[in-house]
Amino acid sequence: MKEVAKYGDRRMAGMTIRLSIRDESHAMALAQLCKRFLWEDCLKYADACDGKEREMAHANEISLAILDLENSLADAGFVPR
Repeated sequence: MKEVAKYGDRRMAGMTIRLSIRDESHAMALAQLCKRFLWEDCLKYADACDGKEREMAHANEISLAILDLENSLADAGFVPR
């Protein structure tokens, strides 16, 4: 059975997603976007249909996903100043 991480659990759940990017400038642009993505952005895009507690949990999921993407880009050498 696959282990599923809970909110805030930084252990890897073992999922790998292949991402094809047109060129290095696009990879750096994506890294810049991750760097500039704020908690307020996560709240703005979170699903608010199930109440405030679920909205906050979804915003946290978004934030952690952006952090995972930012870390993966950094591992590949795309680290904006």
